[in-house]
Amino acid sequence: MKPSSKIPVLAIVLICSVLCAVSCKKKPTPPVVTTTNVTAITHTGAASGGNVTADGGAEVTARGVCWGTSADPTVSNSKTSDGKGTGSFTSTLSQLTPGTPYYVRAYATNEAGTGYGNQVTFNTSAITLATVITTGANVTGTTAVVGGNITSDGGGNITARGICWGTTINPTVNNNKTTEGTGTGTFSSTITGLSSGETYHARAYATNNAGVAYGDDVSFVATGDKPTATTGDADPQTGSAAYLYGVVNPNWSQTVVTFEYGLTAGYGQTVTAYQSPLGEDNNDYDVNALIDGLEPGKTYHYRVKAVNALGTTYGTDKTFTTPGGSPTATTGDADPQTGSTAYLYGVVNPNWSQTVVTFEYGLTASYGQIVTADQSPTGADNSDYNITSFIDGLESGKTYHYRIKAVNALGTTYGTDKTFTTPSGK
Repeated sequence: MKPSSKIPVLAIVLICSVLCAVSCKKKPTPPVVTTTNVTAITHTGAASGGNVTADGGAEVTARGVCWGTSADPTVSNSKTSDGKGTGSFTSTLSQLTPGTPYYVRAYATNEAGTGYGNQVTFNTSAITLATVITTGANVTGTTAVVGGNITSDGGGNITARGICWGTTINPTVNNNKTTEGTGTGTFSSTITGLSSGETYHARAYATNNAGVAYGDDVSFVATGDKPTATTGDADPQTGSAAYLYGVVNPNWSQTVVTFEYGLTAGYGQTVTAYQSPLGEDNNDYDVNALIDGLEPGKTYHYRVKAVNALGTTYGTDKTFTTPGGSPTATTGDADPQTGSTAYLYGVVNPNWSQTVVTFEYGLTASYGQIVTADQSPTGADNSDYNITSFIDGLESGKTYHYRIKAVNALGTTYGTDKTFTTPSGK
């Protein structure tokens, strides 16, 4: 009997089953994903994510969100990469533009392609003006320190900050201003060269892309007032010179100091103090000046005068008397040389005024003859001068009367009468 040429039925069934399994296997499709609503929106960032609910029959090798400023963004736009596989995930969007609308879709990728979730939209926060606080002013004389604090940048970079000030309320950066760097936080500015007694206004400011923001206006007064001035005691040096003294406080404003003086309370003459002008502070300054060309033995009026931008102050009127008066004169002993000549001697103190010195002599106490002393006139000081004079034409053997005479602007003084006798001739 010949073998059967037909394949057994069972074998045919097995072969068909294998071929069917191979040819009938389902091909994979892109994953199924949903998009999470956007949260945590700021000026430049946001949060989103998605949920891969089906892998499409193949491993999910990439997932995340993609976004752009046009509808239906793809992975060709900006995107995140948030792992693999199915399930939910979160994504962080960054480097966004403030005040801009965006479109977002979650995505998931397998070997069949990329699947996208539903599209959601949101707007980033717009940049606003910064939030600025003016923290007050600390004034010292004509200098003020004003502070500021930037508590919010408004979503933009702070590119400039500082203090602006002026003499009218709510100054701006178009007025005087300082520049104190960038960024948020506290700062302070030192403002100098203010005018004493002037009221100023100041505000902190901060600049970002939205513009310039200002803190509240604060006002302050540059401290200061007209100076104080006290007349001190004078110190006469000679009959023609004296030192004048006083105390002046400039009261935060540069101050010019002079002394007024003269023979009456109308003064008439002025001299600038050595220490003038005084600085812009609140110190008491000892001031002085030397005056000369005075008259000996005279009473002078004087006072200190202080002038700054806020006013003029006069010290009280005081007086001093220059040394001087009539000269003193003492007749010395004569020294007859011959029957016809003699030296006359004396001592004179000019008492601070130039003095003319002569000797009077003659055969009686009425004298009748005069000779000028060799040392005449004397200086205008308070020294004792030894005075001499040589006389001739005398008669021998005669007794002569003589005395010294001293004259200055304040009077005339005569020495006592004395006598000498010339030698007798043979």
